[in-house]
Amino acid sequence: MARHFIRLRLRVFVNGLTRGSGAQRALSIVGLGFGLVLGVVAAMLLVAARGSTNVGSAALLFVGLSALGWLIFPVLLFSSDNTVDPLRFSLLPLRPGELVLGQLLAGMVSGASLFAVLTLGAAGYAVSGSPATALLGVVAAVLTLLLLMVSSRALTTTIGGALRSRRGRDVALLTAALLAASVYPIQLAVQSFVAETGIEGVTTLGRIVAWTPFGWPLAAVLDAGEGRWATAGLRLAGAVLLIVVVLAAWSRAVVRTLESPALSGSTASTGAGDLAPRWARRFLPTGRTGAVAAKELRYWWRDPRRRAAALTALLIGVGCTIAPAISSGEGIGRRLAFAGIGPAVFATMNSANQFGLDGTAVWIDVAVPNAAGHQVRGRQLAVTLLVVPIVVIITIVGSLVVGAPVRYAVGALGLCLAALGCGLAITSVIAVLAPYAVPENPSNPFASGTGGGFTTFVYQLGGLLSQLVLLAPIAALVIWGIVGDVPGALWLAFLLGPIWGFAAARLGAALGARMLERRGPELLAAVTPRGV
Repeated sequence: MARHFIRLRLRVFVNGLTRGSGAQRALSIVGLGFGLVLGVVAAMLLVAARGSTNVGSAALLFVGLSALGWLIFPVLLFSSDNTVDPLRFSLLPLRPGELVLGQLLAGMVSGASLFAVLTLGAAGYAVSGSPATALLGVVAAVLTLLLLMVSSRALTTTIGGALRSRRGRDVALLTAALLAASVYPIQLAVQSFVAETGIEGVTTLGRIVAWTPFGWPLAAVLDAGEGRWATAGLRLAGAVLLIVVVLAAWSRAVVRTLESPALSGSTASTGAGDLAPRWARRFLPTGRTGAVAAKELRYWWRDPRRRAAALTALLIGVGCTIAPAISSGEGIGRRLAFAGIGPAVFATMNSANQFGLDGTAVWIDVAVPNAAGHQVRGRQLAVTLLVVPIVVIITIVGSLVVGAPVRYAVGALGLCLAALGCGLAITSVIAVLAPYAVPENPSNPFASGTGGGFTTFVYQLGGLLSQLVLLAPIAALVIWGIVGDVPGALWLAFLLGPIWGFAAARLGAALGARMLERRGPELLAAVTPRGV
């Protein structure tokens, strides 16, 4: 039975490299190639460091990072890899033991497993100093790989019921976005730690990993090399015992999943109620524009794809604004006061494919007469109601944290509101000129369509540059106020920024509505997924 799981995993793996559009295949092949090259380079560096004083600490630190990856990423990608979910095999006549063994062996057929084999094997060889410890290093590498795989699978099976629910997917989405946004701050923190502590810091981290279960096998090789064979035996025995315990827990979790599978969603009725969120109802006008805005607000709140895009834009926008100041250590007060400009720019660029996210439902917008203006203005209003509170809070909090002058805060608010209006103007036009289809119900909230290729990229890049050009007059006022120390210029930017943004948004809405009326059939064809 195990060979059928291996063949299934091989088929899924090969299909990921050969099926889909040319861009998807190229991206999969490039990603696999990059991972293998990275694994080979890491293995070569570990082997080259064999015999050095601190190679053991470096290898243990690498094992600790690998353990974090094996525990975190399978949970985040749970819904996009059906071979991880034992519930997918619930209708097959399989015993829990066969299912556990099959999934364990199938898990070895992946790019991540190949990367782990290369690096863990090199780490086991690097920390050995004699033929006997080299053989022990092979055993340690095998035990570490088994412990990583078994722990990862047991964790995803145990919390699989929560991950199938919408709330569980929301938590995974938030975690993924936070991890993606934390890469640069973590890099800065590690660089600062290493710069302050030197090689002693790496040694300290290595010792910490050595006392964790994932570091036991490799630490046993180091103990054997120093003559502590009893300690080495205890570490290896502990690793083997832990693998057996985790396997038993995994098997019990599989039994619970197969006997009482969790429902993928709630069957309770949510009631009628109003379409728009309660906090936004007072800001919505009556009529078709308000109805479109209410519908968009509900989509932004309920659709995982839109939430993923909005959260990513927020985190990346803040990071791009303040990260350079943190790394350089200069102008942090001024940068934090203007931290809201990044979310304002990136959040509006998320609206560049707003019709593509609606998919085939766009036919209603095309078929209803005289609805183009209401559609474009309603979508603009929904984005405004979502982004303005966030931008205002970020600007005020950032200014208060660093004690920035009030003139910086008001100038930043004026610039952010102008950027929001300019961005809405540009994306209202791009959404009609360069839409593309996206998966209608992707299990992975970060999934997206292949886009319109180079043409779509050019439109979006041109839209970003056009947004900056439209923003130039208000930005010039702010720069003049800061560089020339002219407080009046910053207050003037605060007054003119909202007016400038509103005028730009209305102009963009008029152009976008006129294009939507003329290009309705082409728009519907562009956002319809293939095969529909």
